[in-house]
Order: sequence, then C-alpha cells, then structure tokens
Amino acid sequence: LNGEIPYVLKIKPVSCKFLRDGSLRVEQDLLVNHVKKKKIVVGKRGQAIGQIGCRAREELEKHLQLRCHLILNVKVRKQDQQQQY
Repeated sequence: LNGEIPYVLKIKPVSCKFLRDGSLRVEQDLLVNHVKKKKIVVGKRGQAIGQIGCRAREELEKHLQLRCHLILNVKVRKQDQQQQY
C-alpha cells in the first residue's frame, strides 16, 4: 500500500484451524473507522487487500513451514466499538 495503510486499523482474529489436508486456515477482520479508510485498504478492485493478503500468507508459510489459507475481511467498525480504542 506504499505507506497508505490507515493508522487506525485494528486486526481482529476470527478463526484459526487446521484443515484435513494439513494446511492452516486463518481468518481475520481488519477493522477501520470510516468507509473512506476501507476504500483505501481494499483498493481498486481489491488490489490493495490482495497484495496485503499475498504478502502476509507468504510470510506465514515461510515461518510455519506449511500451506496457509489467509482470509482477510475489511470492515467498518460500529460507532460504539470505536470508543474502545
């Protein structure tokens, strides 16, 4: 993203489990505080989040030495959740 990641970004783990084939499935929510920030993270036609996901998956596979499936969901936080920051 070339330094364009919003500084108010929270990563919320959703699930992490091993699959039958021995690979690891990791799902996480990326929470931003505004729709405009979501557009930055997602990028044009999902290119930005795609790059983030590919790089992160490659790092996971490198460190864990096994096949990983990384699912990233970009969501806008609700107003009441923003106060918890």
